[in-house]
Amino acid sequence: MTVTAFPGPDIATLPAALENAARLGRGELVFHPDGDDHHVASADLLERARTRAHTLASHGVQRGDRVGLFGGNSPQWAEWAYGAWMAGACLVPIGLPLRIVDAAGFAQRLAGFAKTARCRVIVHDPALAHVVPHGSGIPWDAAPAPAGALPVPGPEDLAVVQFTSGSTSAPKGVMLTHRAILAEARARTGGLSMTDDDVMVSWLPFFHDLGLFMFLLYASAFGLEAHLMPTERFARDPVEWLRLADRVRATFTFGPPSGWAALARALQRRPVSLDLSCMTFAGTGAEPLYAHDMDRVQSATADCALAPASFGAGYGLAEAVLGVTTTVRGTGVRFEAVDLDALAQRGEARTAADARNAKLVATCGVPWDGVRLRIDGARGECGVGEVLVHSPSLMNGYDPQHAADPFVGGWLRTGDLGFLSGGELFITGRLKDMMIVLGHNYYPEDFEWGAAQVPGVRPGRCVAFARPGADAKVVVLVEPSPEADTRELRRAVLAAVTRVVGIRPAEVIVVPRGTIEKTTSGKLRRGAMKEAYARGEIPAL
Repeated sequence: MTVTAFPGPDIATLPAALENAARLGRGELVFHPDGDDHHVASADLLERARTRAHTLASHGVQRGDRVGLFGGNSPQWAEWAYGAWMAGACLVPIGLPLRIVDAAGFAQRLAGFAKTARCRVIVHDPALAHVVPHGSGIPWDAAPAPAGALPVPGPEDLAVVQFTSGSTSAPKGVMLTHRAILAEARARTGGLSMTDDDVMVSWLPFFHDLGLFMFLLYASAFGLEAHLMPTERFARDPVEWLRLADRVRATFTFGPPSGWAALARALQRRPVSLDLSCMTFAGTGAEPLYAHDMDRVQSATADCALAPASFGAGYGLAEAVLGVTTTVRGTGVRFEAVDLDALAQRGEARTAADARNAKLVATCGVPWDGVRLRIDGARGECGVGEVLVHSPSLMNGYDPQHAADPFVGGWLRTGDLGFLSGGELFITGRLKDMMIVLGHNYYPEDFEWGAAQVPGVRPGRCVAFARPGADAKVVVLVEPSPEADTRELRRAVLAAVTRVVGIRPAEVIVVPRGTIEKTTSGKLRRGAMKEAYARGEIPAL
């Protein structure tokens, strides 16, 4: 069986895909706030989106304008997103933190972002009106406007400008067309063997590409059933994710490794028994995946009947809409043991003969249909180099357009380092994060992995980078757990990292909780932490 409402090549825009699903009577979004469930069928979403499109038009929004969308996971977010596309506009998702501490400072940053992103208006949750630039906001409970003629977007029109994780004062937007988004969707549903029987569940925020494309958009437009909970509900109690999956008999979910790690910690504190034998794909991606973290998750979920074979992994990036590769559904996640010395000294991913000198690298699976991969700069069959991607879902470029052009002869330079083995892609690190010490290449992830093994290090809160200057010595920052002894923790991390990587860091600094920055998707902001270190702004306990 395949997806009944799967759009053929004659359906070339997102509104047309939603209209197709509504005509076939397929697709439903089910929202699960703390109160009653809220069901939105594709036909209902289509009708409400048309109303929102007329409201945008009454505020002067025209074809090609950009509409910022600012709020939490809710039916209104979905209505206004499709409303923007039906008005011929381009959607700009705006990140929403779990808690706004400094309203004045946040309002100032939002105003700067909206100006850089060239948002004609910002549609927002009324509760956030106090931080939206004056005169530019439309509350998402705005009164309907009279119906009128609406422009018809074309497949090459911009549908989304997705600003990359970690963008701050100079954000960089990925420009995605309707054609590119639908191309990725067709490849994804086929690559993951999705059918009408699939039931999806997610807590991922809609402003992030995983939440927007994988769950909100693909479910509503392609006739699938998706159960969606607010991100803050997951943050309060990660086990709610699995409770909801059990209740609705979900077959498909996805989360970054940090989300799965939070779930494992919650289950270890308060074990529960659930029946997730229905789950056939529990995916992870967007961050490095470590073998010990996967072991911890599988151990913590053992009483939930979540089979190890149901776990999956993938590789993707905003510049290709979302996904590039995936593991085959039902085969689990595989790790290859790579020799650390060969990796650091020769850039080769050779099988480790000694487990004590091995780096476990997770497979990211095989490319989607229509996607080609190339490893640039690799020497030999097990060489490591920059991953290049050729795909029909690639972006039109960056916005502002003065950003560096990442394309070479139609191939996208990803900035990620990796190798191919048996047709599968393995990612070893980021090109810009690579550290050269005494002529050898080292990955910050290896230092971070070594530090993470030490009891007393706060999970997911250790970061490594090369100290600015010619000596390129390595600095490791760690946040302590509440019970940790700061001085002993520093000594233990220094010893563990030296043992794991084979070189001694120049500094290990134990920093207060909340010091180490992450992006909205949970990735470590190594560059930001390195800059803070260079400015002398890293506090030490």
